[in-house]
Amino acid sequence: SIDGIHFASKVEADRYVVLKGLFPKSLRIHPKYDLTIGNTKICDYIADFDYVIASGDVVVEDVKGALPTPVFNLKKKLMQALYGIEVREVYWRKGGWATGRPKKKRGKADGRKVNE
Repeated sequence: SIDGIHFASKVEADRYVVLKGLFPKSLRIHPKYDLTIGNTKICDYIADFDYVIASGDVVVEDVKGALPTPVFNLKKKLMQALYGIEVREVYWRKGGWATGRPKKKRGKADGRKVNE
């Protein structure tokens, strides 16, 4: 934990330190979004972080150490459909932060490795 806040992973805690420096006034940790359609509550989505950028837009981030689960993918689609918010997936790759999903490595049909 950092600043008395528990994080699910070291990568998430490291991202917190970065965002705390960039968005000290607007950063929220583990914000909860109600995913309700009509009068039916589907579920809650608890993001890792959200913050307001200079344009006034809210950025919602989910720090990933691996490929996302089907449940996350559904919640991400619900956030877009209900709130018009695209959840930003953030990964630690080769010494830096990156957004977007990492590409799966593909092998040849006969099982040989592909050089990348």
